[in-house]
Amino acid sequence: MPVKLIDYAQTVLFDEDIQSDIESTPSGRLLQAVEILCRNGAMTYKELALALGISKAATWRLVATLREAHWVCIRHGGTRIQLDHRLDLLFSTAAFADSEFSAISDDMNEVSASVSVHIDLFCPNRKGILQLHDTTRRLTVSAPGIEVPDDKLMLAMYAAMTPPQFERHAAHVKTSDDPDLASHVAIISSRRRIQQFPGQVWGADGRSLIVAVRGQMGTAAAIRIAQRTASAKRARLIDAFNALLKRVEGKMDLFGNGTPMNSLQR
Repeated sequence: MPVKLIDYAQTVLFDEDIQSDIESTPSGRLLQAVEILCRNGAMTYKELALALGISKAATWRLVATLREAHWVCIRHGGTRIQLDHRLDLLFSTAAFADSEFSAISDDMNEVSASVSVHIDLFCPNRKGILQLHDTTRRLTVSAPGIEVPDDKLMLAMYAAMTPPQFERHAAHVKTSDDPDLASHVAIISSRRRIQQFPGQVWGADGRSLIVAVRGQMGTAAAIRIAQRTASAKRARLIDAFNALLKRVEGKMDLFGNGTPMNSLQR
Protein backbone atom coordinates (compact mmCIF):
# COMPACT_ATOMS: atom_id res chain seq x y z
CA MET A 1 0.00 0.00 0.00
CA PRO A 2 1.29 3.52 -0.72
CA VAL A 3 2.99 5.08 2.29
CA LYS A 4 1.01 8.33 1.97
CA LEU A 5 -2.32 6.52 2.24
CA ILE A 6 -1.16 4.55 5.28
CA ASP A 7 0.14 7.66 7.06
CA TYR A 8 -3.07 9.51 6.30
CA ALA A 9 -5.21 6.61 7.53
CA GLN A 10 -3.35 6.49 10.84
CA THR A 11 -3.81 10.23 11.32
CA VAL A 12 -7.55 10.21 10.63
CA LEU A 13 -8.49 7.01 12.42
CA PHE A 14 -6.88 8.04 15.69
CA ASP A 15 -7.54 11.80 15.77
CA GLU A 16 -11.24 12.27 16.51
CA ASP A 17 -10.92 16.08 16.50
CA ILE A 18 -10.25 16.24 12.76
CA GLN A 19 -12.43 13.29 11.68
CA SER A 20 -15.59 15.29 10.89
CA ASP A 21 -13.68 18.02 9.00
CA ILE A 22 -11.85 15.47 6.93
CA GLU A 23 -14.87 13.45 5.73
CA SER A 24 -15.80 16.09 3.16
CA THR A 25 -12.34 16.00 1.54
CA PRO A 26 -11.38 13.55 -1.25
CA SER A 27 -8.94 11.72 1.03
CA GLY A 28 -11.51 11.61 3.79
CA ARG A 29 -14.07 10.03 1.47
CA LEU A 30 -11.53 7.34 0.59
CA LEU A 31 -11.27 6.34 4.23
CA GLN A 32 -15.02 6.64 4.69
CA ALA A 33 -15.54 4.25 1.77
CA VAL A 34 -13.12 1.74 3.32
CA GLU A 35 -14.99 1.92 6.64
CA ILE A 36 -18.36 1.41 4.91
CA LEU A 37 -17.06 -1.62 2.99
CA CYS A 38 -15.59 -3.02 6.19
CA ARG A 39 -18.94 -2.80 7.97
CA ASN A 40 -21.21 -3.88 5.09
CA GLY A 41 -19.13 -6.27 3.02
CA ALA A 42 -19.19 -6.26 -0.80
CA MET A 43 -21.35 -3.47 -2.28
CA THR A 44 -22.46 -2.32 -5.73
CA TYR A 45 -21.38 1.07 -7.09
CA LYS A 46 -24.91 2.37 -6.52
CA GLU A 47 -25.02 1.18 -2.90
CA LEU A 48 -21.63 2.72 -2.15
CA ALA A 49 -22.62 6.00 -3.84
CA LEU A 50 -25.77 6.21 -1.70
CA ALA A 51 -23.85 5.41 1.48
CA LEU A 52 -21.28 8.11 0.71
CA GLY A 53 -23.81 10.63 -0.57
CA ILE A 54 -21.89 11.31 -3.77
CA SER A 55 -22.61 10.91 -7.49
CA LYS A 56 -22.06 7.71 -9.45
CA ALA A 57 -19.27 9.36 -11.44
CA ALA A 58 -17.51 10.44 -8.23
CA THR A 59 -17.89 6.90 -6.89
CA TRP A 60 -16.26 5.46 -10.01
CA ARG A 61 -13.30 7.82 -9.57
CA LEU A 62 -13.02 7.01 -5.85
CA VAL A 63 -13.08 3.25 -6.46
CA ALA A 64 -10.48 3.61 -9.23
CA THR A 65 -8.16 5.32 -6.72
CA LEU A 66 -8.72 2.59 -4.14
CA ARG A 67 -8.08 -0.12 -6.73
CA GLU A 68 -4.85 1.55 -7.77
CA ALA A 69 -3.75 1.51 -4.13
CA HIS A 70 -4.81 -2.20 -3.88
CA TRP A 71 -7.27 -1.40 -1.08
CA VAL A 72 -10.29 -2.84 -2.91
CA CYS A 73 -11.00 -5.34 -5.66
CA ILE A 74 -13.97 -5.97 -7.96
CA ARG A 75 -15.85 -9.26 -7.75
CA HIS A 76 -19.10 -10.91 -8.88
CA GLY A 77 -18.65 -10.18 -12.58
CA GLY A 78 -17.54 -6.60 -12.02
CA THR A 79 -20.69 -5.61 -10.10
CA ARG A 80 -19.45 -5.54 -6.50
CA ILE A 81 -16.65 -3.75 -4.70
CA GLN A 82 -15.02 -5.40 -1.71
CA LEU A 83 -11.98 -4.81 0.47
CA ASP A 84 -8.70 -6.37 -0.60
CA HIS A 85 -8.19 -9.56 1.42
CA ARG A 86 -5.21 -8.05 3.27
CA LEU A 87 -7.31 -5.16 4.59
CA ASP A 88 -10.17 -7.54 5.32
CA LEU A 89 -7.79 -9.65 7.43
CA LEU A 90 -6.46 -6.54 9.16
CA PHE A 91 -9.94 -5.37 10.16
CA SER A 92 -10.96 -8.83 11.34
CA THR A 93 -7.97 -9.28 13.65
CA ALA A 94 -7.23 -5.75 14.89
CA ALA A 95 -7.67 -5.37 18.65
CA PHE A 96 -9.07 -1.92 19.35
CA ALA A 97 -10.58 -2.72 22.76
CA ASP A 98 -7.96 -0.99 24.92
CA SER A 99 -8.49 2.44 23.40
CA GLU A 100 -12.07 1.92 22.31
CA PHE A 101 -13.65 0.98 25.62
CA SER A 102 -11.41 2.86 28.04
CA ALA A 103 -13.74 5.86 27.59
CA ILE A 104 -16.59 4.11 29.41
CA SER A 105 -14.60 2.79 32.38
CA ASP A 106 -15.52 5.79 34.54
CA ASP A 107 -19.17 5.46 33.47
CA MET A 108 -19.20 1.82 34.54
CA ASN A 109 -17.70 2.61 37.94
CA GLU A 110 -20.02 5.54 38.67
CA VAL A 111 -23.17 3.62 37.69
CA SER A 112 -22.00 0.60 39.67
CA ALA A 113 -21.47 2.71 42.79
CA SER A 114 -24.75 4.62 42.50
CA VAL A 115 -27.01 1.65 41.74
CA SER A 116 -25.01 -0.98 43.69
CA VAL A 117 -24.41 -3.56 40.94
CA HIS A 118 -21.43 -5.30 39.37
CA ILE A 119 -20.61 -4.41 35.74
CA ASP A 120 -18.23 -6.63 33.75
CA LEU A 121 -17.03 -5.82 30.23
CA PHE A 122 -15.91 -8.75 28.07
CA CYS A 123 -14.00 -8.11 24.83
CA PRO A 124 -12.67 -10.60 22.26
CA ASN A 125 -8.96 -11.29 22.00
CA ARG A 126 -7.29 -11.76 18.59
CA LYS A 127 -8.67 -15.29 18.38
CA GLY A 128 -12.21 -14.02 18.94
CA ILE A 129 -12.51 -15.48 22.44
CA LEU A 130 -14.22 -13.33 25.06
CA GLN A 131 -12.01 -12.25 27.93
CA LEU A 132 -12.63 -9.98 30.90
CA HIS A 133 -11.50 -6.51 29.82
CA ASP A 134 -12.79 -4.34 32.67
CA THR A 135 -14.86 -4.80 35.81
CA THR A 136 -16.22 -2.76 38.69
CA ARG A 137 -15.65 -5.65 41.09
CA ARG A 138 -12.89 -5.55 43.67
CA LEU A 139 -10.85 -8.55 42.58
CA THR A 140 -8.50 -10.35 44.94
CA VAL A 141 -6.55 -13.59 44.80
CA SER A 142 -8.87 -15.20 47.34
CA ALA A 143 -12.09 -13.93 45.75
CA PRO A 144 -11.73 -13.36 41.99
CA GLY A 145 -15.52 -13.26 41.56
CA ILE A 146 -15.58 -13.65 37.76
CA GLU A 147 -17.20 -16.60 36.04
CA VAL A 148 -16.05 -17.69 32.60
CA PRO A 149 -18.06 -16.24 29.67
CA ASP A 150 -21.22 -18.30 29.07
CA ASP A 151 -23.31 -18.90 25.96
CA LYS A 152 -25.40 -15.76 26.41
CA LEU A 153 -22.30 -13.58 26.64
CA MET A 154 -20.99 -15.08 23.41
CA LEU A 155 -24.40 -14.61 21.77
CA ALA A 156 -24.30 -10.95 22.80
CA MET A 157 -20.87 -10.52 21.21
CA TYR A 158 -22.02 -12.20 17.98
CA ALA A 159 -25.19 -10.08 17.90
CA ALA A 160 -23.02 -6.95 18.15
CA MET A 161 -20.89 -7.97 15.16
CA THR A 162 -21.51 -6.47 11.75
CA PRO A 163 -22.44 -9.10 9.10
CA PRO A 164 -18.92 -9.09 7.54
CA GLN A 165 -17.33 -9.46 10.99
CA PHE A 166 -19.55 -12.41 11.80
CA GLU A 167 -18.88 -14.10 8.45
CA ARG A 168 -15.12 -13.79 8.97
CA HIS A 169 -15.28 -15.05 12.53
CA ALA A 170 -17.59 -17.95 11.66
CA ALA A 171 -15.24 -19.06 8.87
CA HIS A 172 -12.28 -18.87 11.26
CA VAL A 173 -14.04 -20.90 13.96
CA LYS A 174 -15.19 -23.62 11.56
CA THR A 175 -11.70 -24.13 10.09
CA SER A 176 -9.77 -23.83 13.35
CA ASP A 177 -8.58 -26.75 15.45
CA ASP A 178 -8.11 -24.47 18.46
CA PRO A 179 -9.79 -26.18 21.47
CA ASP A 180 -10.60 -22.78 22.98
CA LEU A 181 -12.91 -22.10 20.04
CA ALA A 182 -14.71 -25.44 20.22
CA SER A 183 -17.46 -24.06 22.44
CA HIS A 184 -18.27 -21.40 19.82
CA VAL A 185 -19.17 -23.86 17.05
CA ALA A 186 -22.64 -24.77 18.33
CA ILE A 187 -23.63 -21.14 18.85
CA ILE A 188 -22.35 -20.02 15.46
CA SER A 189 -24.24 -22.82 13.71
CA SER A 190 -27.50 -21.45 15.14
CA ARG A 191 -27.66 -18.18 13.24
CA ARG A 192 -31.35 -17.75 13.96
CA ARG A 193 -30.59 -17.30 17.66
CA ILE A 194 -28.06 -14.60 16.85
CA GLN A 195 -30.36 -12.77 14.46
CA GLN A 196 -33.15 -12.78 17.06
CA PHE A 197 -30.96 -11.48 19.89
CA PRO A 198 -32.88 -8.41 21.15
CA GLY A 199 -29.83 -6.42 22.30
CA GLN A 200 -30.09 -7.38 25.94
CA VAL A 201 -31.25 -10.57 27.66
CA TRP A 202 -31.43 -11.93 31.17
CA GLY A 203 -28.49 -14.16 32.07
CA ALA A 204 -28.78 -17.89 32.51
CA ASP A 205 -28.68 -17.43 36.30
CA GLY A 206 -31.56 -14.94 36.22
CA ARG A 207 -29.51 -12.53 38.33
CA SER A 208 -27.68 -10.73 35.57
CA LEU A 209 -28.43 -8.70 32.46
CA ILE A 210 -26.37 -9.38 29.31
CA VAL A 211 -25.94 -6.48 26.87
CA ALA A 212 -24.54 -6.50 23.32
CA VAL A 213 -22.21 -3.54 22.69
CA ARG A 214 -20.09 -2.32 19.79
CA GLY A 215 -17.48 0.41 20.01
CA GLN A 216 -17.10 3.27 17.56
CA MET A 217 -14.23 1.47 15.85
CA GLY A 218 -16.36 -1.63 15.34
CA THR A 219 -15.22 -3.96 18.14
CA ALA A 220 -18.08 -6.23 19.21
CA ALA A 221 -18.20 -6.98 22.93
CA ALA A 222 -20.58 -7.84 25.77
CA ILE A 223 -21.42 -6.27 29.13
CA ARG A 224 -22.83 -8.16 32.11
CA ILE A 225 -24.70 -6.19 34.77
CA ALA A 226 -24.99 -8.43 37.82
CA GLN A 227 -26.57 -8.28 41.26
CA ARG A 228 -24.23 -7.84 44.21
CA THR A 229 -26.46 -9.76 46.62
CA ALA A 230 -28.96 -12.58 46.30
CA SER A 231 -31.74 -10.34 47.61
CA ALA A 232 -31.26 -7.63 44.96
CA LYS A 233 -34.21 -7.02 42.64
CA ARG A 234 -34.18 -7.11 38.85
CA ALA A 235 -35.40 -3.52 38.85
CA ARG A 236 -31.94 -2.53 40.07
CA LEU A 237 -30.32 -4.09 37.01
CA ILE A 238 -32.79 -2.27 34.76
CA ASP A 239 -31.94 1.02 36.49
CA ALA A 240 -28.24 0.35 35.94
CA PHE A 241 -28.81 -0.46 32.26
CA ASN A 242 -30.77 2.74 31.69
CA ALA A 243 -28.19 4.85 33.54
CA LEU A 244 -25.32 3.33 31.57
CA LEU A 245 -27.22 3.68 28.27
CA LYS A 246 -27.61 7.41 28.91
CA ARG A 247 -23.98 7.90 29.95
CA VAL A 248 -22.39 6.08 26.96
CA GLU A 249 -24.49 7.89 24.36
CA GLY A 250 -22.12 9.09 21.66
CA LYS A 251 -19.32 6.84 22.94
CA MET A 252 -20.64 3.54 21.59
CA ASP A 253 -21.82 2.53 18.13
CA LEU A 254 -24.28 0.08 19.74
CA PHE A 255 -25.50 -0.46 23.30
CA GLY A 256 -28.26 -3.04 23.67
CA ASN A 257 -31.18 -2.16 21.43
CA GLY A 258 -30.53 1.54 21.99
CA THR A 259 -33.71 2.18 24.02
CA PRO A 260 -34.32 2.29 27.79
CA MET A 261 -35.78 -0.75 29.53
CA ASN A 262 -38.85 -0.71 31.74
CA SER A 263 -39.87 -2.88 34.69
CA LEU A 264 -42.13 -5.02 32.47
CA GLN A 265 -39.20 -6.32 30.38
CA ARG A 266 -38.49 -9.47 32.32
